[in-house]
Amino acid sequence: MMGVYAIHSPYPMYLTIITDCSDSNAQARQETRARTLFDITPSFVSVAGTLDTVASLEASGNIIDILDAASGEEGIILANVAPRNGDEKKWGNGTPFGYVRYNRTLIITTVSGHMLSLPQKFGLTDGYELIDMQATLIRMWEGGLITEDEVTHIQHSQFRSFDFLPRVAAWITKGHEPVTLPFEGDMIPKISPSIWGIDNFGNLKTTIIGSALPETGTMETRFGILPVIRSLKEVPEGTTALTIGSSGLGANRFVEIVVQGGNAATTLGASRGDAVLP
Repeated sequence: MMGVYAIHSPYPMYLTIITDCSDSNAQARQETRARTLFDITPSFVSVAGTLDTVASLEASGNIIDILDAASGEEGIILANVAPRNGDEKKWGNGTPFGYVRYNRTLIITTVSGHMLSLPQKFGLTDGYELIDMQATLIRMWEGGLITEDEVTHIQHSQFRSFDFLPRVAAWITKGHEPVTLPFEGDMIPKISPSIWGIDNFGNLKTTIIGSALPETGTMETRFGILPVIRSLKEVPEGTTALTIGSSGLGANRFVEIVVQGGNAATTLGASRGDAVLP
């Protein structure tokens, strides 16, 4: 019988799932599992499953945006991108999970690709710890939260973001600590100026922070020399420009490449993961 471990928080709490396991079946299963564990309906952010670093970069930007949206309230972010192909084979059955706390938010993520690159850029990864999944599962079993059969099943699961991730989040939220492994900040790859997201208008969200832009003038990019116009409303009709977007955290906002009245992604032939500078 499945272990049931519901959390009833006395405080307002949000739960956001950011994942590339996002077809309708996978989404419904993850949302249902989270609902049974936390007694809260989660928000779900679908990341394109590209099986390369692009998916992790997009997830990384979404972590920043969700933290900003939460405005310091108590909550949980579960972020998963875990391909098992290419260089990721070194991890065996998927890249490890790790966790860190930022203000009142517990963030649990895989360490694949650029998943932690933007949180590190914003100074959010101090104290990040890798989770020893096998040892933590044993501890959870000894604590009566899962069965011995579930320990074996989760160890070999191809859907760890469903079988392990929400359960370990519940374990931590109740005040327990997982067994951890050494993790060094230099394990997180630096991110060059690139496009991490494209909104429904075709605006290109970049990894560049607004403070890096000049107040006026132009900037050379791989899409040409573009004017810097810090406010979207000031961009002339049909003009492609660099501006300060809505995404980011606190006073630090990401630069966007926009076409006023048009679709920058289509106009420039740009995709997530593309470099911004020539």
